[in-house]
Amino acid sequence: MRALEKPRQSIYLSVCLLSKTRRMEVISKYLLDITLVPVSLCVTAGYHAYVYRSFKAQRRRLTTVGVNQMRKKWLETVVERKDFLFNK
Repeated sequence: MRALEKPRQSIYLSVCLLSKTRRMEVISKYLLDITLVPVSLCVTAGYHAYVYRSFKAQRRRLTTVGVNQMRKKWLETVVERKDFLFNK
């Protein structure tokens, strides 16, 4: 049986304990991950905030649900006023 291994340290703690040159190597290696992960989280949070505000401000016409409701209302008015469309 293997002896119990030490638990892995967090990446942040590991990077902080490295020497300055090694730290720069790690940062340069994971530069895309370091920048794109927070950016994607911010974009996702921003989108959800936009959708939430759209519903709170009664601007449902800007969302898919609102567009479908507008189409349904338009179809109902066309069906009610079919004599307007089909002049006989």
